[in-house]
Amino acid sequence: MGRTGKRSRWLAGALAATLAGSSGCLNCLHPVAPLSQDVVAQAQALPTICRNRVYVFLINGNDPVHAANLDGVRQALIDAGYPKVYCAEYIFSDYCKKEILRLHREDESARFVVLGFSVGARTARDLVESLRPDGVTVDLLMYCGPVTIPNDPTCHPANALHVVSVYGQGLDWICGSLDAADNIHYSSTYHFGTPTNPQTIETLTRELTEVASRVRVTDMGPAAGSAAEVGPPPRPRDGAAPEVGPPPRPAQTREALPHDDWDFLKPTSPAPPVDAKAQEPPRMPKAP
Repeated sequence: MGRTGKRSRWLAGALAATLAGSSGCLNCLHPVAPLSQDVVAQAQALPTICRNRVYVFLINGNDPVHAANLDGVRQALIDAGYPKVYCAEYIFSDYCKKEILRLHREDESARFVVLGFSVGARTARDLVESLRPDGVTVDLLMYCGPVTIPNDPTCHPANALHVVSVYGQGLDWICGSLDAADNIHYSSTYHFGTPTNPQTIETLTRELTEVASRVRVTDMGPAAGSAAEVGPPPRPRDGAAPEVGPPPRPAQTREALPHDDWDFLKPTSPAPPVDAKAQEPPRMPKAP
């Protein structure tokens, strides 16, 4: 009974450790360093409404213990000002496709970025390709440790505007550079560290800022945010008449008439001019 009890406890401990690891406890092996202030400043200089129109899909590979720490990548992007970040296992690519198609239907200003890690790189490529018949364009397709991506034209789907491929040491040696992509090779980072490498995070954030700068905002409803977020109104087209404010408009001053015995039948003289500064509404105090 003693041996049986010890064996049961050992199995229970092993199962608990496995479950703990599968919940993402090993993401501490590859922490994410803080982004530089200039990268964050460039991102947050864009209107919030533009950054909120960029949807990022991070697809994990065969990494049940989350050692590559895509969750940390997601949080870094959120901290940089991009809150619409999904993080999914590669077996849930169908859900990602349905979500992208839904967003594409509901928001014509939506922009999409897809990143795939390890075997999830192939899933990311297939996902982008599957969106092409529905007219969905992906602004950025990024591969990290793409051990399943060959160097052939299929690695760059026609509906992907830009492709970036990141390689580490070790397992990534079996991969070659992609002809149709921006390739980044690390000399001291291995396969599972490619997503969280500081250069990867900085490159991804800069790319998101570039994508957000191309957002065309057409919805000025409550979801669009405040007027200050969407910039000044457009200037009038060349040759167009300047806009006239709504009535009432100031009446033109009438000329004074000469005095005579018939003054009682003439219109009264205009009111004295009013100090324009006195009629200005009080200025709102500036935010501290």
